[in-house]
Amino acid sequence: MKTISLDTTPKVEKIWIDLIRTKTNQEKYHQTCALSQSAISLSKRAIMRANPNSTQSQLDLLFVEYHYGLDLKVKLKNYLDANGK
Repeated sequence: MKTISLDTTPKVEKIWIDLIRTKTNQEKYHQTCALSQSAISLSKRAIMRANPNSTQSQLDLLFVEYHYGLDLKVKLKNYLDANGK
């Protein structure tokens, strides 16, 4: 078996894959959600630390820009401005 990870031996990777295969779909879903939430939280915290004087709205727009692009950020800002938010 060819390993997917560059820093993991084939034996360890096989054990890891076998462990994943034993999980139920619900367990996999919850683990995926938890990992996604952790990544989002870490990203938001980094943005906040890099922009300590920004408002929450500005931080939220920076998050959108960094993860979804400037075009979507501009559209969201225009929408929020037009709707008084």
